[in-house]
Formats: sequence, structure tokens, C-alpha cells
Amino acid sequence: MISHSKMPGFTLVELLIVMLIISLGVSLVGGFSIDSYSKFQVTAEQKQLSQAIRKLKRDAFSMEQKITLRFSDNNLMIEMPGISTSQVQFVYLDFPEQRLQISKLGLIEPKQLKYQVASKSKSLTFQ
Repeated sequence: MISHSKMPGFTLVELLIVMLIISLGVSLVGGFSIDSYSKFQVTAEQKQLSQAIRKLKRDAFSMEQKITLRFSDNNLMIEMPGISTSQVQFVYLDFPEQRLQISKLGLIEPKQLKYQVASKSKSLTFQ
């Protein structure tokens, strides 16, 4: 005769409920972390842009060379006459067509750069 003793363990319904609770928690946390990551990437690109312009100001002054920065869509073209032309591409920053000039003294004209992040207009002002 076979005896059916109660074996320790969980029922299928209990396991399904626990899996449902875990998946709900992961979906809530995952949404927040993706949004935070995007904000981090935007901030990183803004810092990258700011640092690049600061470096170009120093380069213009030290080489006594005028530098032209041309912005369009998500591209930055850096033109140093007689030296080089390079391009920087951004993922999260979008620029209207505009041009900045860095003089031999390291001064920028015009004093403001306009750009967009997720359809929100922003600007970077130079001293």
C-alpha cells in the first residue's frame, strides 16, 4: 500500500504568484533605471560639448589660430584653416544650423549656442 504523506514544497499557484510579484517589481524598477540612464547620457554629452569648446578656446589662443565651429542636426564640424577639419557627432543633442567663431584670443562670437534635448530648447552661454 502506498502512503501519500505531505511532502514539503510549494504549490504551482504559490510559485506563479511569487513570479508575478517579482516581474511587476522588475518592470517598475527597469522603467526608472532606463530613464535615469538616458538623463545620464544627455548630461555626459553636454559636458563633452562644454569641455570640447573650452579646449578649442585654449587651442585657438595658444596657436594664434581662428577656429570655426559649425553646428547642424547632431553634428559639430571643427575647422582650423590650414591645419585640420574634424567632426563630432552627438546622439542626444540636436543643433539648429549655426556657426561659432573662436578668435585668436580665444573669444567666442556669438556668445550663445542653442541646442535641443528631447524637443526642449536649451542654450550654452560663453564668457
